[in-house]
Amino acid sequence: MASQLLFFTLLYLPFNHFKDDGVAWWAEFILAFWVYSQIFEGSKRKIIAQTILMYVYWLLMMLFLIIICLLIIGGFVYIFNR
Repeated sequence: MASQLLFFTLLYLPFNHFKDDGVAWWAEFILAFWVYSQIFEGSKRKIIAQTILMYVYWLLMMLFLIIICLLIIGGFVYIFNR
């Protein structure tokens, strides 16, 4: 799979006008679907649902980390402003 990712990147980068932005979200979704279809067996609907669920879990984890960081910063502000 690593060679497939490298091959995909080598194919994608010459056509990417904004090289600093990285891979587009739709290309990343297609790549994740492609990788999961090779790892897990099942219908395409199930694999698409698992891929979407992976992105939802990622979003929830990022929100949770942001909340934790804000709580830590708020705690430091509260402690040191006494």
